Amino acid sequence: MRSLVPALALALSCATASFAFAASDADARASIAAAKAAQAKAVEAQAAWTPTVAALAAADKALAAGDFDAARQQADEALALAKRSLQQAEEQKNAWRDAVIR
Repeated sequence: MRSLVPALALALSCATASFAFAASDADARASIAAAKAAQAKAVEAQAAWTPTVAALAAADKALAAGDFDAARQQADEALALAKRSLQQAEEQKNAWRDAVIR
């Protein structure tokens, strides 16, 4: 009985985990909106990366096809890329100072 309880708990958690992470239309749209907002900031800072555009296009395509999990995944990737491009731009603002011979 003792070994049966943890096994049942594990089986139950695995069975419910697949349902807990399924993206809905609203989840995918929210992720895409966040990624597009971050990309807009990157464009404004003249720091946009082309892979971000590709990831956003893939997210829009997956959303149109009704594949909400893929849309959210691509949007999350685009968001991470956009944030990283902004971070790189911020780092590079002052990086030239380290290259100057003193």
